[in-house]
Amino acid sequence: MKKSIQKVLVVLLAVVMSVTFLVPGSYVKASMPTTDDFNEFDAWSPTLSELKSNAKQVDLIKNYQVKLKPGDIYYYKFKIHRKGNYRVTYTSNDIHGYTKFYMFNKKLVRRDSDVYVCAPNDPHYLERVFSTEEYYIVFRSLNGTGTFNFQIDYNTIPKINCSDLVLLKGKSKRLLITQSTDRPTWSISNSSVATVTAKGGGSAEVKAKKYGTTYVTASMDGKKIKCKVRVADPKLNKTSLKLKAKKSYQLKVKQGVGTVSWRTSKNSVARVMNGKVIARKKGTAYITARCNGKTMKCKVTVK
Repeated sequence: MKKSIQKVLVVLLAVVMSVTFLVPGSYVKASMPTTDDFNEFDAWSPTLSELKSNAKQVDLIKNYQVKLKPGDIYYYKFKIHRKGNYRVTYTSNDIHGYTKFYMFNKKLVRRDSDVYVCAPNDPHYLERVFSTEEYYIVFRSLNGTGTFNFQIDYNTIPKINCSDLVLLKGKSKRLLITQSTDRPTWSISNSSVATVTAKGGGSAEVKAKKYGTTYVTASMDGKKIKCKVRVADPKLNKTSLKLKAKKSYQLKVKQGVGTVSWRTSKNSVARVMNGKVIARKKGTAYITARCNGKTMKCKVTVK
């Protein structure tokens, strides 16, 4: 085989972990190959039972090392618990000869790359979007030697399903962290305004207590994500009014967040525009204000 040739699916560089786990994995030693074995080697694909019986379980976000010799086969497996964009990152060191890196799902859909002779510490990367299932990694050598380091981790920045949350007093909302393999730690800046309780699966429940603003923080994967929480407790400044015809009064909503919608039950008795009530003729009308999902009424009596 010619040296200094490589064909690898390259995508992304992962941060090298400070701890490397030297793992023998599940290892199968094959006989020394001949030139006639190259075609078979290229077309090789294990059975699902072969993968299941030989594969060693590896964890996410850990760095593992494999040392290959001619004829070696190493099997590994990992489980994705949450759908998203993960990456399998591997680096090769001092590879000589013909080796291969394979990846399979349980349907034996194969993703692989040929690795020939590589420069020392030359990094190679493979990135895929995985569903929530088990995957298998196989390192196989035809006549090659060298060392591989590999790691499976989440590829994207963790996200929160809401960055600015408005809640009515007494109501609650579930916050969810996506694109993270780590369990978040939840905290809140002002627990008198709202509380936060971890619920598992990367989620937490925020419950509104009183009018005000606070911030929920989720800490994971060495990162912090914040969600602004505004608690609304809207109230009308008047619940009843007595006006003479052609007189007016400005109704206001206090402790609300955002816009207020206004309407009148009898436009002929009293009209309303942006909270300003204008009495028209003798009678009774009800002015309705709606804010943050809460409906408030003011009885207007025109003399």
